[in-house]
Formats: sequence, C-alpha cells, structure tokens
Amino acid sequence: MKTTLYEISDRYTGFMVLVESGEIEDPQAITDTLDAIQQEFDAKVDNIACLFKSLSAEADAIEAEAKRLQDRAKYKRNVCDRLKAYVSANMQAIGQEKFENSRTRVSFTKSKALDITDEEALYGSLEAAGRLDLVKIVTERKFDKTAIKKEITGGAALEGAFIRENKNLQIK
Repeated sequence: MKTTLYEISDRYTGFMVLVESGEIEDPQAITDTLDAIQQEFDAKVDNIACLFKSLSAEADAIEAEAKRLQDRAKYKRNVCDRLKAYVSANMQAIGQEKFENSRTRVSFTKSKALDITDEEALYGSLEAAGRLDLVKIVTERKFDKTAIKKEITGGAALEGAFIRENKNLQIK
C-alpha cells in the first residue's frame, strides 16, 4: 500500500503530539522516528516534484504543438481566402456568375450588409426615432492592479483593496 504525503504529515503531527505530551521521552527513539518520517516525506516530495516537472513539460509540449497546428490552420485559411478572392475577381472580370462540373460548383449569392459611416449621426437618428433599443452600450471597468498595489504599499488607504501575501511553491 502506498503512503500519501498527507498520511506522512499526519503521522508526523501525531508523533509530535505524543512527544509534546510526554508519552514518548526517549531522545534516541524521537530522533530515529523523526529521521525516518523526514526521509519518507523527502522521498515523497521528490517523487511528486519529478512528476510535476514531467507533466509540466508534457503540457508545454502539447501547448506548443497546438499553437503550431493553429498557425498552420490559419495559414491554410488565409490561402483559401486568397484563392476564393482570386476566383471571384476573375469570374467577375469576365462576367461569369457560376461554374459547374462533376466535381465542383462555384457561384455567387447575394447578401446585404450594413456599413456604418458615421456612428454619431446614426446614434442621433436612432435617438430621435426613439429606437435606442437598437444600440448596445458596452462599458468595461479594469483596474491597474500594479499601480494600485504601489499606492497601497506607499501608504495610501484605499477601501475595497488590500495587499495579500502569498506563498507560491516553485518546482524546478
């Protein structure tokens, strides 16, 4: 049965309770037991850190491959867009509306799109017509955390924010 890091630290805590209560007094037994627990703890932390490094490297490799594939897909999409524009321009140049054979069919379809040339004028028109329901107003509030942290560190008392000290584990 494999021992977990939690079980090892729990065993250490339980042992220390026995030592502090005076149930275990033999200095050699205390030293030997603490050394054994520490060795087991160190081995477990080392194994976990190695697993972490391995998984982290694998995740980095997967992310790099995903980016490479995304870049490749983007390149291919751009080539498709250029080919489509090339065929479209040349079909329009000779006045051909469609092409069809046993393998492909190429044709134009009509669609309509809105172009807004003056947002302020359009807003005024919609406001006058009582149709502001057609306007979405988007506001976004972002705080400059670095500057606010510097202000608080410098002694400013800002309600709604505080500096929290973290302990970040590094595995290298």
